[in-house]
Amino acid sequence: MRNNWTSLDNAAKIFPAGVHKTETQVFRFSCELNEPVKEECLQTALEQTLDLFPTYQVVLKRGFFWHYLEESQIRPVVLPETQKLCRDLGCANTRKLLFEVTYFRNRINLEVYHVLSDGTSAMEFLKVLVTKYLCIAYDLAEPESDLDASYTQSRDDSYKRYYSGEKQKRDKSEGACRIQGMRYGESILRNIIGVTSTEAIRAMAKEHHATVTVFLAACLICAIGENVSRREKKRPIVLSVPVNLRSYFPSVSARNFFGTIQVSYDWNKGGGEFDDVVKTIKGEFHEKLTEDYLSRQLDSYSTPVNNFFAKLAPLFLKNLVLRRVYKQNMKSVTATISNVGRIVLPPELAPYIRAVDVCASTNKLQICICTFGDRLSLSCTNPHISTDIERSFFRMLTTAGASVEITTNLTGEEDDI
Repeated sequence: MRNNWTSLDNAAKIFPAGVHKTETQVFRFSCELNEPVKEECLQTALEQTLDLFPTYQVVLKRGFFWHYLEESQIRPVVLPETQKLCRDLGCANTRKLLFEVTYFRNRINLEVYHVLSDGTSAMEFLKVLVTKYLCIAYDLAEPESDLDASYTQSRDDSYKRYYSGEKQKRDKSEGACRIQGMRYGESILRNIIGVTSTEAIRAMAKEHHATVTVFLAACLICAIGENVSRREKKRPIVLSVPVNLRSYFPSVSARNFFGTIQVSYDWNKGGGEFDDVVKTIKGEFHEKLTEDYLSRQLDSYSTPVNNFFAKLAPLFLKNLVLRRVYKQNMKSVTATISNVGRIVLPPELAPYIRAVDVCASTNKLQICICTFGDRLSLSCTNPHISTDIERSFFRMLTTAGASVEITTNLTGEEDDI
């Protein structure tokens, strides 16, 4: 007999406290098809997919000491997309699942509250959903699934599994360069998506002896440097980079299991040439993307929630502390860049799919990267009205020879990209 409730993993515990108007802790995966979505087929595909992901059929509950997840019999309903991008899905003590599937013309959208899972798990959910949808809609033979994790394994709290109990000093947070300017009201996020050739970007990165992530992070830093005030540029430009910990510590958990590293460039210490930025960022990636460094990071973030006195504090006090810690941490970050990597679907489905992209709610500028075949998607979410940084970022790619196709959810109040 299995439990009908689950405690939150260590990453998920901070998300309810960190919810903000534009940073709802919700992220979105979208799949753009070559033909309009058939709602009935998508509803059937969703019901079949959910049967393979029982950890997604839960609601958020508020306890005296912590939030927790409770199994639910609620079945999700596919709806046309009418709400704001990455709207809040995380209300506790409501009969409401922590994800939703919508569609708009040719696009299938999966939005997930980060308390439920991270991008790796959500990407797997989307892959199964799209596969089942296409097989139902076009009467195709369904490929064999490679999902092999048991229900118990999928519920595993891998943070707890790999927490060593050793006390670690957290890296000292320093003030980072801040992107300033007018913001949208009413919790609106702008999302500008640039789609370009995967091979073209790889070739550019190779010219600079860098990975795609390092190359694009350097482009983002230079774009920010071109558009912030001289006063702000005196502070280092710091990028937060999420890391899939499953690549370093074996895990098949369908819950959160990611960490973050920070990479930075200080114009006071470097000349600002692009190659110097690439060299600096490449060195920081090499230093921090190691099992030893990430293990120490995992311990440092797990220690507070495993503290004896923290466990005894009621939830409202924990939330006050966590909210303060979250805001303090955000002051040490200028922007975020996240590369979820290659999204691979059965080759027989490729003729039906045009592109896949991912974006996330944010209180700062965030760029999310993913690739599907030779289409590399760069989704820039931003609560600021100005598009200057995005314009500079994409101009760097086009000047270097890449062809970039731009789509956006602009409201008409912004500058043209």
